[in-house]
Amino acid sequence: MAKFLLVTGDFVYPTNHGGRVDVWNRILTIHKMGEYIHLICTVKKYPKQEYINIVNNKVDKLTIIQRKNNLFDMICKRPLQMTSRKKLKEIDLNDEYEYLILEGTYVYDILDNPKLNAKKKIIRMHNDETIYFYGLGKSTRNIFKKIYFYIESLKFRFNEKSLIRRLGNIMFISYDEMCKYKKKYPYIKECFLPTAVNFDFKTRDMNSNNVLIIGALFMDNNKEGIKRYIKTVHPLLNDVLGYKLIIAGNTLEQGIEWLEKITVKYRNIELYDSPKNLEFLYKKAAVFVNPMINGAGVKLKTINAIVQGLPVVSTTVGNQGTGLIDKKDIFIADKADDMAKYIKNILKNKDVGREIVKSGQEFIKNNYNQKKILREYLDEL
Repeated sequence: MAKFLLVTGDFVYPTNHGGRVDVWNRILTIHKMGEYIHLICTVKKYPKQEYINIVNNKVDKLTIIQRKNNLFDMICKRPLQMTSRKKLKEIDLNDEYEYLILEGTYVYDILDNPKLNAKKKIIRMHNDETIYFYGLGKSTRNIFKKIYFYIESLKFRFNEKSLIRRLGNIMFISYDEMCKYKKKYPYIKECFLPTAVNFDFKTRDMNSNNVLIIGALFMDNNKEGIKRYIKTVHPLLNDVLGYKLIIAGNTLEQGIEWLEKITVKYRNIELYDSPKNLEFLYKKAAVFVNPMINGAGVKLKTINAIVQGLPVVSTTVGNQGTGLIDKKDIFIADKADDMAKYIKNILKNKDVGREIVKSGQEFIKNNYNQKKILREYLDEL
């Protein structure tokens, strides 16, 4: 039995956004492999006991650390996302580990812990943080957020080379980003490790003319994409008999007032704030749309929708890093007219949707076996 130390920038449960889904599925994968897991989570808000109990059932040891930052951290050369987790340098680590997996660059400070004893050190690259924060800056209209996001983007860009040199074993969630980093840093030991997928592929009736959008409704880049869809694509579909738009997602208790304001004039838009179960939404839909304009990494909502049996129409950004092929596994459209055309075609000819779902599910089945890929990569190291 190998000992794994996993260090995360957030608590891993509930799995209400893409980052948590990826980390939690990896925990489940390593647990099924029969390995020992010590999980360290850095949190802003202490998780509920019921969530802690669920996580404790899958890991052998759980350590929760409160994030802290001060005014000085804002002017520090390092990103705030890293300095707020500097307590990782001080925690007691008494075990020897075969593998250390850093879930993202935010938790790099664990490497400066004098008590860390790990033979193999690996980072899971969830996003190109420079591009990710730059995209968030472009997406938000809040001037204070915009400044913060742009500064974080610059800091990650400034620190990137030293971070990569220090830890060259990288498991990429995005195939596109893996290729880019390998070209830029040819010395890295890279691996394309797509997110773990539940291979319980669904087949849907798709009898309705409902279009579904699911995403974290507290994220500015998701808000931006949804607003653009409602403004430019939604009106082009109102001539389709029975057409309805369904929007759902976690809001972190921030509410959906912003969404209600821009949808109040439409009778054919349904909103769901933080639904606990998404199955009924996938079941009532015929098309899934990912309208994101800015972002980095892999958009798990795209993969999950295909697993759930829905054909996907997405922007280029919404399909980045998945490996899915346009017009074979997915439809890609960046212009409103093109997106509306693809959606109409699927709604009017459901066989088109069924064929593209079948192809997408086959691709995922053949390329998203995380347990197999992870085992092979660890053996190579």
